[in-house]
Amino acid sequence: MKVSKFGGSSVSNASQIKKVLNIVNSDPERQIIIVSAPGKRYDNDVKTTDLLIRLYEKVINKLDYVDKKKEIIQRYDDIIKELHMSKDLLSIIDHTLEQYIATLKEQPERLLDALLSCGEDFNAQLIAQYNNSQGIPTKYLSPKEAGIIVTDIPQQAQILNSSYDQISKLKNYKEKLIIPGFFGVSQEDYIVTFPRGGSDITGAIISSGVKATLYENFTDVSGIYKANPNIIKEPELIDEITYREMRELSYAGFSVFHDEALQPLYKDRIPVVIKNTNRPQDKGTYIVHDRQVNSKNIISGISCDKDFTVINIKKYLMNRQVGFTRKILGVLEDNNI
Repeated sequence: MKVSKFGGSSVSNASQIKKVLNIVNSDPERQIIIVSAPGKRYDNDVKTTDLLIRLYEKVINKLDYVDKKKEIIQRYDDIIKELHMSKDLLSIIDHTLEQYIATLKEQPERLLDALLSCGEDFNAQLIAQYNNSQGIPTKYLSPKEAGIIVTDIPQQAQILNSSYDQISKLKNYKEKLIIPGFFGVSQEDYIVTFPRGGSDITGAIISSGVKATLYENFTDVSGIYKANPNIIKEPELIDEITYREMRELSYAGFSVFHDEALQPLYKDRIPVVIKNTNRPQDKGTYIVHDRQVNSKNIISGISCDKDFTVINIKKYLMNRQVGFTRKILGVLEDNNI
């Protein structure tokens, strides 16, 4: 069984969704599908998640939010029109947004998580409905139904180990499953999101839970480049990289795959492949437990990141003060740095 995750650019509009479902339906092993919220359709477009953040900002500042809500509904309406689907889902979207605003407006962190989850959740419902209408037995499952029970830390969810027993039951479904990424539900029954880009994490958790043979991560590039193509002209694609190498590169600026998604996969040695939705025939980049090193692939990749601050501390004889470093680190911890 394969678990396949499709990022925001892969599900940004109707034509992209058709490509996704052609890929999904071409392989019976692709049984569990994780989807992101609709991403940018063109360079100056706004991601659905960012539209939801703008809606949230209007609500908490007690400003008129109707126009922002209409923008969000319009994104899904555009897709529904192009796919010639029923518009019933639009009223569900409107009702859900209003319900979250009415019940959580006095709890800003809870409201933000609930609204952020909507991008993925509405898209998963839409895609499942459309695939069903094309004669492919398909079922939408919410993260709660899928067993994704997480810690109750807004925007910083982590999966509970006890969740994996329920997640493992997903492999018993006969239909193709469409599950929204990016969020889970706490034991207190609150929606809690993973860090931004967390649909990768959802896919990794489910892959671990069902012991998938492969976790496919579809995006808009044909794999992982050895260096940032915005800085280095025509860098080579990486054929194969280990979990540990990928984790180190992710910490330092590789943004194709979320670094927090690696731990569940590493534990169960589940291979990952980064593939291109627009060129599914391309091999992609495999992330594996071990790889053969030769003279051509000694260097896995080169990464860099920005917005770091270097702090130089000088104090006479500080090398003789016991606990000096601990005190410095304590200041950083106290300030959540």
